[in-house]
Amino acid sequence: MPTLPVLSTIGPGAGADWPEHVEWLPPPARRRDLPRWLAAVWTRSRGRRAVVLRGTSGASEVYRDLLAAVLLGRLRRGVRVVVSDATIEPGSRAVERALPRVGGPLARGLSRLLVRAADGPAVTWCVLSSDEVCSFPATWGVAARKVVHTPFMSTVWAVPEGPAERAGAYLFSGGNSLRDYDLLVRAVDGLGVPTVVASSWSPGRSLPAGVEVGLVSHDRFLRLLAGATAVVLPLELASRSTGQQTYLNAMWLERPVVVTDAPGVRDHVEDGVTGVVVPPEAGALRAALADVLDPSRAAHYAEMGRRARAEVEARYRDEHYRRRLLQVAGVLPVAEAAGSRT
Repeated sequence: MPTLPVLSTIGPGAGADWPEHVEWLPPPARRRDLPRWLAAVWTRSRGRRAVVLRGTSGASEVYRDLLAAVLLGRLRRGVRVVVSDATIEPGSRAVERALPRVGGPLARGLSRLLVRAADGPAVTWCVLSSDEVCSFPATWGVAARKVVHTPFMSTVWAVPEGPAERAGAYLFSGGNSLRDYDLLVRAVDGLGVPTVVASSWSPGRSLPAGVEVGLVSHDRFLRLLAGATAVVLPLELASRSTGQQTYLNAMWLERPVVVTDAPGVRDHVEDGVTGVVVPPEAGALRAALADVLDPSRAAHYAEMGRRARAEVEARYRDEHYRRRLLQVAGVLPVAEAAGSRT
């Protein structure tokens, strides 16, 4: 019998609970090692109480964790399979780019087939918002009782050393997944404040003066995040949530956060208390940003930043997220899991 009750493909992290209960299975070094890695998952799962897999394993990783879920969920009896961070998109952009005429329908059909195949009787899907507790079963055709909400986490521990990114006030936004940067550009046009967008997004028109767009290193991303007057996340309305890592990191850094209302936002951000949540409309976003930039409101937003950091420290750190996964895996009682507002 294995010494530890849980096998996981999620690497080591913070908190005492995880190393006490979990053995880590590292990823395969090369794609061609995938069959050997799946065989290791099968062999090392024997006798465990649960296996915790990464739902973010996508096309670039040959969907290896979903393939492991297919293998374990259908064939390995007596072991719970927990798919964490199940932010799975109905399709594959890589397939759509490779096959522009048929790639969209083909990718959507293949992704649905893969999720349904992975949805064995002992599989639980962990989603990052309370909205997805309803939308995930509807999107993928899985039973609602098999979907649970595990609020996400801040992932920053310190700001990397380096030169100050810029002097004076500026707005910062970043990330690639389900962002509506056209909305952001309309909102900041005429505000007169520099705006940095760290993303691979390609604007379809010329940008207003003071708006910069481009990819940056991870370290620079964090320095820009930490130094911003405010962090703004214009999120698309979709069947899944996104942006949690960016706005939770900004909250931990005590930055005022302005986020458009979308799945998951209100699970983590309390409007007017730990951040500002606005409708996905240019006028509403512009008004919120103008208020954040008003010097007479600086004390208000400084206090909001302090409350935001305290909230993240209490509920949304790495150890809290991992504890929730162990609760779903059945190795920690519910009473020991960090609470949330939902």
